[in-house]
Amino acid sequence: MRNNFVFVDAMADLSSTLDNDELGRSLVDVFAVQPVSQARLVEWAVTREVENAGSEGELFRGGSLATRMVAAYMERVAQPWLKATVRPCIRAVVKESRKLEVDPSQGGNSANVHELEKLLSTMIDALDGSAAAFPAGGCELAAMVSRQVGKRFPGDAQTGAVSRLVFLRLVVPAVASPHKHGLVKASEMNDASRRNCLLLSKLVQSCSTSAGSGGAAPVMKESFMQAFSDAVQSGGKKVARLLGEVVKAGGRSGARGSMASMPPETEMDSRTRTAVKHVYAVCDECAEELVAALDFAGNDSSGTLMMSELCVAMDGLGVMPERRKRAVSKALERRTLASFFPDR
Repeated sequence: MRNNFVFVDAMADLSSTLDNDELGRSLVDVFAVQPVSQARLVEWAVTREVENAGSEGELFRGGSLATRMVAAYMERVAQPWLKATVRPCIRAVVKESRKLEVDPSQGGNSANVHELEKLLSTMIDALDGSAAAFPAGGCELAAMVSRQVGKRFPGDAQTGAVSRLVFLRLVVPAVASPHKHGLVKASEMNDASRRNCLLLSKLVQSCSTSAGSGGAAPVMKESFMQAFSDAVQSGGKKVARLLGEVVKAGGRSGARGSMASMPPETEMDSRTRTAVKHVYAVCDECAEELVAALDFAGNDSSGTLMMSELCVAMDGLGVMPERRKRAVSKALERRTLASFFPDR
């Protein structure tokens, strides 16, 4: 697999000097033109992340390019689920005119603790009952992560890794900043709703952490958050059940191939156009380093680089300059498109 992604692999090796968040999103958006290739890209990223992790606690927690790509793909496919499941709960939070402060030094009180517990319970119950609505591509990815992590870090590491991918990378950021994830309008947010969403996101994250550690009692950083320990531990059990059902669904024969069978992007929208520009900018900025990395890996810098699935995907979008198309055509004399796209 890695031989097909030598170009992206080289980018990942240089990732300490790049904006991995934007580049990861851009690569996933560019590859959306060819879902089969996009699915292989995401699988490559999962494999790289698992292989390079120093410990199970590092999985999908840092800012590596591989993590950013996997997270970007999950966000892309799970956005409808996120809006259907989390948005109604967030709207209830935003409608709350009072700041539900729980920090005693900031005027927090037990009544606010009770209100936040109710909001947390509503959201966790909604998530718990949403496994059937989780997108097939997301289920397949969750099962892939669980399977690969289990080979290297058996036990609770599997649930922990899937929990970080679904919650730390997707649900928690959406709860903390719902206006940045299309759940509410920015104009609907005020000081009270921002604080309430932040507090709720901490509780949701604590539930996911509890789920990923085998149901262990959560460790709260702020002493005043200890009041939520029972609610968080109870929520963690429901989160663990949700994640287990999602992984199980992704392992069924009917779900296999869901990532590769997603509808391809056929038009250059503003998002894809921006992604292409960013990838080209990175290629131009790091050209010497990328060629050096490819040469070091024993790859022909003029052939393999142009042969990469990235370039073929960009060619499919119709955005490759003629000179690069000629380079691709020349390289393809030694290898056919069928080796990249067997379904074509």
